[in-house]
Amino acid sequence: MFEKAKLCALLFLFAGMSFAQTSQDDERSLGDIAKELRQQKKVTVQTADIDGTTQTVHTMVSYIDNDETDPKVEKYLEKIAGVLAHSDYDELEREADEARSKKTRFQGGAWVLYSFYDAVKAPAGRNSASDKEWQQQIEELRRWVALKPESATARTALGSAYLAYAWKGRSETASYKVTQLQWQSFSERSEMARQILEEAAALPAQCPYRYAMMINLAKAQGWSRAKTKALVDESFAKYPDFHHSYRLYADYLQKKWFGKEGDAPAFADEISARIGGREGEFVYFEVATTVGCGKCSGRDHEWEGFSWSRIKTGYAAMQHMYGTSTLNANRFAVLAFRFNDASVGKPLMQRIGAQWDQRAWSSEKEFELAQRWAGLY
Repeated sequence: MFEKAKLCALLFLFAGMSFAQTSQDDERSLGDIAKELRQQKKVTVQTADIDGTTQTVHTMVSYIDNDETDPKVEKYLEKIAGVLAHSDYDELEREADEARSKKTRFQGGAWVLYSFYDAVKAPAGRNSASDKEWQQQIEELRRWVALKPESATARTALGSAYLAYAWKGRSETASYKVTQLQWQSFSERSEMARQILEEAAALPAQCPYRYAMMINLAKAQGWSRAKTKALVDESFAKYPDFHHSYRLYADYLQKKWFGKEGDAPAFADEISARIGGREGEFVYFEVATTVGCGKCSGRDHEWEGFSWSRIKTGYAAMQHMYGTSTLNANRFAVLAFRFNDASVGKPLMQRIGAQWDQRAWSSEKEFELAQRWAGLY
């Protein structure tokens, strides 16, 4: 129905995957790319410190920070969830406005604003939470909307909650295993999300996260390519550096959803060129890792359509501007392993050690194969 049903086949991944050979234009090492970036003009960006201060990143960094599992991110998520639990809507508005206006990011480049909505749109436990807990979460967000009807933040949070609740109800199983009752609840909740997110669009103040959720909604409801791409273009016109929208559109373009072979790499080329500079290089990395990493990423070999040289450049640009995270280091290691670039992958695997992130790898088995490849045991 909403996806071309295929199961992730671990045996297929490892029996059928032949490592892509690096071409001559891929011969630059990550160190070479880093040196080139250091020779360019330094840039200043703000990365978030949860205690209310900011730190400035000027140069390449060599450490690995966590992403959602980073204590700073966890602390922020707990903080925002606690503010919502106390129904302090004024403080929620202040937090969102600050994250939106300052464009603060965590290590690795993820927007703090994205984590803000992650903290309010779902109850603790997310997919393991009960329907009662989800309904309580949604009721709290409804009270926020009722008390602040002109708040785009409140409506975006409520619409995002309904969409997350829709995906929870559908479950993560293959489409042919989804029951008729699950499809019905998925459809009803997705439609509720659409109505609320469109209401938010009519308010004077706007939020980049709403565009990201509308693109996610387009996947849920099976919108046409033209309609969905128009959303991406509108998001780019207003918030060109909110890369989360581009990750979600890259997901939409996967063959298991509404794309065909080559669509996602072509989009990576397009959007990185439109953005330009180091930020464009970073976005190429983000789009490539959306398609090339994760539970089913090896199934259709869509990662082979991306340029390994550009992925390396994008990772180096990210380090230069935002630092890195354990999640992004794992994503980079996945692709270094699959492109069989030992000069990058082996030192990276050594740095990661046992800090594997299941969101990056197709399975723990693949991570173990990469460890052996890197000579760790």
